[in-house]
Amino acid sequence: LPEDGVVKLIATDVIGRELATLLDQYQGGGTQTVTFFAPDLPSGHYFASITVRGLSGSLYSRSTEMVLNK
Repeated sequence: LPEDGVVKLIATDVIGRELATLLDQYQGGGTQTVTFFAPDLPSGHYFASITVRGLSGSLYSRSTEMVLNK
């Protein structure tokens, strides 16, 4: 994470439907780990989107593709 702040991390399918909120809370800056436990989802492509609202007022967001293989 680029800095301390409120972090929201969601998992979506390829058409943008939200599947899970993985994180929605204050986190310190730096490297963090989150486990995506998805026993009910089939193998396929999904997306993780993160938004960080920093204490300085900055806003950071990014999305990345995930591949789930079962």
